[in-house]
Amino acid sequence: MTPQEKVDIIMHEYETLRTEIMNRCKNRQTMLAFLGAIAAFVLTRPDILPESKIWIAVGGFIFVFFFWCFDGFLIGCCSSRVHEIERRVNELAGEKLLVWETQNMFAKKWRVVLRKMRLIQPAKNPSVIEPETAAASHESK
Repeated sequence: MTPQEKVDIIMHEYETLRTEIMNRCKNRQTMLAFLGAIAAFVLTRPDILPESKIWIAVGGFIFVFFFWCFDGFLIGCCSSRVHEIERRVNELAGEKLLVWETQNMFAKKWRVVLRKMRLIQPAKNPSVIEPETAAASHESK
């Protein structure tokens, strides 16, 4: 496999992860809209008892909160990997070409949380691309 093919694979992963992050953010907005729709429906129904309205609201909130947090966790995992890819590509290029997650404070906070939970390891020096082949690829351009 040539160095350029390796870079293409990494950039495809980078784009896929960014798309995943954006889709999960949209999912979170949809969940809020869903919770609002349930609340509006329940609150405007005169045939539902007030005690039942409270339980429906609490249940809906817990349901949405769980999936909101789960999507947030997955966004954090994707962000962490995007950050590693950006760092590695920027290191190989010798300049800041990719900065989407590197300069994002939200992503930095998620990486700290995920490391404390021991769900991700601190970035050491990921060998996404071997330095020798990447340097040869960079010099050939």
